[in-house]
Amino acid sequence: ATGGLIMHENPLPVTMVPDGQGHHPDINFEQFYDLIPVSRETWQKFEIYIRLLLEAQQRFNLIAPSTIPQLWRRHLLDSAQLWPLIPPGTRSLLDFGSGAGFPGLVLSIMGVPEVRMAEGNPHKAEFLEQVGRELSLTIKVLGQRFNQLSQQPVDVITARALAPLEDLLALAQPFRYPHTRCLWPKGRGYQAEIHQANQRWDATIRFHPSLAHQGALFLSSTIINDAKKPLKIMAVANQKGGVGKTTTAINLATALAACGERVLLIDLDPQGNASTGLGISNKQRGLTIYHALLGQATLAQITQPTAVPGLCIAPSNPDLAAAEVELIDQPQREQRLARLRGDMQNYQTVVIDCPPSLGLLTLNALIASDSVLIPLQAEFFALEGLSQLLRTIERVQKTYHPALKLEGIVLTMLDRRNRISMQIEQDVRQHFADKVYSTSVPRNVRLSEAPSHGRPALVYDVNCAGSQSYIQLAKEYLQRQRGQIPPSNNHLPIDKAA
Repeated sequence: ATGGLIMHENPLPVTMVPDGQGHHPDINFEQFYDLIPVSRETWQKFEIYIRLLLEAQQRFNLIAPSTIPQLWRRHLLDSAQLWPLIPPGTRSLLDFGSGAGFPGLVLSIMGVPEVRMAEGNPHKAEFLEQVGRELSLTIKVLGQRFNQLSQQPVDVITARALAPLEDLLALAQPFRYPHTRCLWPKGRGYQAEIHQANQRWDATIRFHPSLAHQGALFLSSTIINDAKKPLKIMAVANQKGGVGKTTTAINLATALAACGERVLLIDLDPQGNASTGLGISNKQRGLTIYHALLGQATLAQITQPTAVPGLCIAPSNPDLAAAEVELIDQPQREQRLARLRGDMQNYQTVVIDCPPSLGLLTLNALIASDSVLIPLQAEFFALEGLSQLLRTIERVQKTYHPALKLEGIVLTMLDRRNRISMQIEQDVRQHFADKVYSTSVPRNVRLSEAPSHGRPALVYDVNCAGSQSYIQLAKEYLQRQRGQIPPSNNHLPIDKAA
């Protein structure tokens, strides 16, 4: 078994037919239909596709010449057998190593609304576009190799004879929604690939015997986690408003997603600024974190993808303000968010944007989290509430969550032209030492402008000083997680803060 679950599917009968010569199918319509039901119209499109392929094959290699006598079975049926596993409602599919168009073109012919195919070879890319024009298919040929693609999520990911399973799961990560299904045709050596992938990945995998090749199969997977990197939940908290808390939550989450992390941002502030800053309008917030906390919806039901690949959000709206009142008489009211941890397992990092208070919502966030990141404005009044926040964290550690750690302090809105700002930075670094991140976030007008456009600053203007600081912050955060920077201890120097 893998790190997740492998479910054995009942094998379907494989019809062995005499070899053909490519032009004449080595499997006829009736035999094909018994295995994968298709219409006559689809079959005719297959015939046109194969004709165009064989014509192009005379100019350059699209498939191995030795496989031409078994072309229909070895390539076309091998691709078409993925069709029954395409989820209902699928809108987009990405084929990493398209080559001759297997399986991407076949699945497009069968009805996938939009198929994207990565193909860096200009001759092969031209052939794929030709077939798309001839058959009026909605395909997008990306003239790049898979490692050069913009990371736009899709509903289904597939690749045929491209790389070992371990590498395919890694390649798929930046292109996945939480619901994305991955389909991987594999040959007889699949057991070794599964064993190797199990060393790194925790995935829910089903395997299905191939209809085209005896002893072969194809794999389908939906939940993929890096087994070497457990889920990390981090609350971004400060009871003082206007310190850059939501800006930090949005842009740090965006930067981590850009690094290949699967990230969920939970907007736990009734103001809903994190949702607005990621382009989720009020009309799009039908179900929110309010419904999940009250048990009226699951976290998966309220979560929405964002325009940032790899980043999803559990949105909020002003209804959340009523949650503190509605939960006041409920048992274990402070554990409501922690109960949702099981629904977060599809992510590597969860960032919680807390409200500017130390009420029940923030308490829920602290109990559900592994650590707390404190954005601290480099101004005198921002220091006043820091000792209170640290005492709250210590009380949570003693009463509810002994493993809760201080992730660190990030200085925000730093103005190096201001002598007081520089003095405060010096004092904070002296008192809290390695708990203070080396990276600080400067005052920057582009950081202020970005939310009004519904985009993270890293998307709005990646080259501005504010965006670059959050990129550096994400880098430092990951280095700390990997032990490349000594982690801060768990002792909270409250007396010094006071």
